[in-house]
Amino acid sequence: MRNLIKPYRAIPENSPVRLFDEFFKAGLNSLWGNDQFQDTPAINISQSETGYVLEVSAPGLKKEDFSIEVEADQLVLKAERKSEKETTTDQVIKKEFDYSSFKRSFHLDENLDRDSISAAYENGILRITIDKKEEQPKVLKTIDIK
Repeated sequence: MRNLIKPYRAIPENSPVRLFDEFFKAGLNSLWGNDQFQDTPAINISQSETGYVLEVSAPGLKKEDFSIEVEADQLVLKAERKSEKETTTDQVIKKEFDYSSFKRSFHLDENLDRDSISAAYENGILRITIDKKEEQPKVLKTIDIK
């Protein structure tokens, strides 16, 4: 079975670029105390006979934080979260802003039905379902010669 959907700019698992990126991402997240939301959440892609399911692990987000678009041969997933916390006492005023976002793109093969794409968000998991197009039976067509 051929894999019809794939991350648009995938970096190989053992690439020095990926190792460098993951080392510094983890280091900065723990330094700033922002372990809950990374730049790009984990995404599982499963394939069946009828299509694909993408599961995005994004706890703490709301369904309104997501945007899903189809641009030509790409499925583009975006999320953006903004929050503001303010603590005020007699002598201390503290205001914290938090802004997190990510964008992921996936290549859609021509054998996928773009009109069938659906999404649901429940318990911190965004589930995107994409059906495969039904294969049209090959019809023998005779061409008249003039």
